[in-house]
Amino acid sequence: MPAMDEARQPPETAPPDPWRRPVRYQPLVIVLAAMAAGIFADRHGTLTLSAWWAVACAAGSGWLGLWRSRRDTAAAFVLLVAVAATAAAWHHLHWHIYPADDLARFASEHREPVCLDAVVLTAPRVRPMPPHDPMHPIPAGARVQFDVAPAAVRDRRQWRPASGRAQITVYAEVDGICVGDRVRILGRFARPAPARNPGEFDYANYLRTRRVLVQLSTSYAESVSVVKPGSPASPARWLARLRARSASV
Repeated sequence: MPAMDEARQPPETAPPDPWRRPVRYQPLVIVLAAMAAGIFADRHGTLTLSAWWAVACAAGSGWLGLWRSRRDTAAAFVLLVAVAATAAAWHHLHWHIYPADDLARFASEHREPVCLDAVVLTAPRVRPMPPHDPMHPIPAGARVQFDVAPAAVRDRRQWRPASGRAQITVYAEVDGICVGDRVRILGRFARPAPARNPGEFDYANYLRTRRVLVQLSTSYAESVSVVKPGSPASPARWLARLRARSASV
């Protein structure tokens, strides 16, 4: 009898292995990979914006037909193609398409004088003095940088409308400027210089990812004056002031 009782007892289960966890289904990772593939294809490919939109529309129509016919595997693959083509089209818009009055169309690779009206987009941030570089005998001091949205550029005696996004560097202390203010800038502007040496960090491409195609610079704080203060009800202005107060604590 004791032997029969032992045979009827269920076998002991092994304790769960803490290192072997069940794999969770995460479809958004696959979607993210498709988007990254589309962006990579547009960065290194030659297709136009209309071609990417055509691929996205065709893939979307194909997905709808496959989904109605209950061919789920093929439908999922075609849907990923549509996602990749849409991401490629978005990247093409962000990287290549700029308005006709973009400030970069007035600038060249050489620094030239400019008088510009613009709206402040980011709060001024202080960049500390860089470390000593023997290749630059003239030491560079602290500087203030922020981004602006050009509104008008002075062309001799007339103002021309301008748009886009520019980065300004002021080699002096700047006070009284906040996000949303309309400012007048007297300085020099030019397109960012591309990398010229193998392996060098391409700062121009980095700025282009933020749609910044122009750099402004001035050595005097008086060259940046507020023409019209921003709206006190602007949420961006509130957040900028909150960040400034938090940084000063």
